[in-house]
Amino acid sequence: ADRTVCANELPIVLDASAFTPNANSIIQWRNVTTSTDLGQSITQAITASGTYRVSVNYGAGCIVTDEVVVTVNPGPA
Repeated sequence: ADRTVCANELPIVLDASAFTPNANSIIQWRNVTTSTDLGQSITQAITASGTYRVSVNYGAGCIVTDEVVVTVNPGPA
């Protein structure tokens, strides 16, 4: 689900454990907004607004992806 947070709540952690990857699965997080590959662990810390994608490759051509839009609202001045 998309998330809106205040800047003082950063970093937030996105979690791919709902995809129940197995020991042979390959996980890849990506910041779609900046076209940057991020980590390959089950969780990913996020510190900025953007669209983030996780891909879980289970092998044998089975790949599941999901995207979440994170919106960071500035905190009080």
